[in-house]
Amino acid sequence: MVYTFQGVKNAASGAYYYDEHDFQRVKVPLADCQGDYILSKDELKRYFGLDAERLGPIPEYLIAPRLNSTRNGSRSNTTGRSWWDITGEVVAYKPIAWVPIVRERSTIPLSHFEVEFEKKSTTIQTSELYGKAETTFTMSVGVSYKGVKVELSTTTHVEAHYSTSAEVKEEITRKDKVGFVKELIMGLGLRVQRVFERNVALYLDDKARGDSLTWRGPESWNDVHIPASALRDVDFLQFHPIHMTGTGHSSSLWLQVLPSFDSLQRLTDLNIAVSCAGWTDWYAYIGGTKTVNSGRTETLPVPNNKKPQVTFIAVT
Repeated sequence: MVYTFQGVKNAASGAYYYDEHDFQRVKVPLADCQGDYILSKDELKRYFGLDAERLGPIPEYLIAPRLNSTRNGSRSNTTGRSWWDITGEVVAYKPIAWVPIVRERSTIPLSHFEVEFEKKSTTIQTSELYGKAETTFTMSVGVSYKGVKVELSTTTHVEAHYSTSAEVKEEITRKDKVGFVKELIMGLGLRVQRVFERNVALYLDDKARGDSLTWRGPESWNDVHIPASALRDVDFLQFHPIHMTGTGHSSSLWLQVLPSFDSLQRLTDLNIAVSCAGWTDWYAYIGGTKTVNSGRTETLPVPNNKKPQVTFIAVT
C-alpha cells in the first residue's frame, strides 16, 4: 500500500511535483534600522548602498524545521539502546520586512586613517552583529521558486566586506581636518511571522536499522509507506542534516516537507514524510497538531545570503 498526500500534485508515475507558479514571490519593505548606531534609510543607502527598491522578491512562504533532540532515558534503559526524542515543529514563515542592523565596531582618529585602502574582507563573530541570535537563516533569494526551503545553521562567524564607495571616501577626505572616523558594520535580518506550524514527536536512535526511527500512532508501516521514487521531483524540500537544539543525536534523520496550497496559492497544510539512515523508502508522518496563524513574529539573521558590510563614516 502507498500513502497519498492530499493537496499535492501527483504525476501519472506517482511522483509528487510542483509547478513554478505554485510558489508565489513577494517584495517586502525595509524596516527602520536597529542596533547600537542607528542610521536613516538615506544614510543606509549612502554608506552601504542599501536600497529598498533593489531588494528583490523572495518566496511568500519560507519553510524550516525547528526541532530539538534530547536523550530518552526511559526508552534507552528499557531497550538497552540509546534513544533520543525529536520534538518541535516544522514551520512555515511569511516574510514581513528586511531589518538592517548596524553596530559600531571602533572609533579611529583621523590621523591614523588612510583614505586610500584596498577592498578586503574581515571575519566577524555572528554575535557581534546579531547579538545572542543562536541560529541564522540560509535562504535562496534568487529567481528559483525552490527558495522556499530555509536552512538553519549555527554560524559563529561570517565574512564581511568593506565598502569602497567613492562617496564614502569623498566624505572622509572632505572632513579629514575635523572630527573622527567610525567603523560601522551592517547586516540584514528578516522579520517573519509564523503562519503554519506542524508539531513533530519522533523516537530516533543511531543504529541505522529498520527500527531506528519510530513514533506513536495507530497507523501501520504499510499504511504510511511512500516509495523514494515518489519524492524524486521534490527533493528541494528535503532536510538533512537538520540543525537542532539540544545535545542529542539527530544526524540519521531525513525529513521531507510537502506544502499544500489552495486555488489562490495560499498555504493550507504542511505534509511531512520521514526516513532514516539505512532506509530505502519514506513514511508519512500523519500525527502532530497543527497551528495556523499563531501571530508569533521573529527577526532572523540571514548572513549567508546578504553578506554583512563594513564601512567608515566621518563624524564632526
